[in-house]
Amino acid sequence: MSKKRKIVSLVVAVALIAAIGIGATLAYLSATTTVVENTFAVGNVNLDIWETEIVDKDEDGKMGPTKDNDYMLTPSQEDKDGNPLYTQSKDPYITLGADSEDAYVFMLVTGVDDAEAALIMTDDFDSNWTKIANADGVIFDADADVPVVDDEKKDGVYAYATALSKNGRTDSLFTKIWLDKAFEKLGADTSFPEMKFYGAAIQAHGFADADAAYAALGSDWVTTVQQ
Repeated sequence: MSKKRKIVSLVVAVALIAAIGIGATLAYLSATTTVVENTFAVGNVNLDIWETEIVDKDEDGKMGPTKDNDYMLTPSQEDKDGNPLYTQSKDPYITLGADSEDAYVFMLVTGVDDAEAALIMTDDFDSNWTKIANADGVIFDADADVPVVDDEKKDGVYAYATALSKNGRTDSLFTKIWLDKAFEKLGADTSFPEMKFYGAAIQAHGFADADAAYAALGSDWVTTVQQ
């Protein structure tokens, strides 16, 4: 299937969860909007998850934030250093609203491992994002008798290095995707999995770092946002 183009739809699922600690407990107030967007808000933590448009949908001359992109990917040849020549932007990131309190933020990543198995590749994840749990949300603790994080897989929960302030934005988890040149050897009916990204936040006050904040947040949100 030499150089045959194929539309690859990689969906940013806009499933968001926010929680804050009150004393030694967590209080939850939830609300659901549409099938593709579940927003859970507690107190004054307000977050959203985006990526940058690859097509100027508003025709305003700007590539603004969006919640989904469709990609036309061509099997990529490589330059002399082995880098892909044909890439497209994909850069999931989290923002806090103008009325939000400072918060630690987390991103659940699913489908990236399956996508790479189908030869849709990503660049390296940004160093400000650290994998803190597996895709089931279970916390990594090297000193306890619990499952450890599988660093060989990209799917999982990632913690941002520092707390965000109102109107703050994280660095993008990664910045680009491409179709590996080996795709040319696959059949024309090859199917593609979806990459999905979910955001979570917890009030920064009362927590020393992102690890402590995630321990308070727990892993139940991972199941909740995917329902």
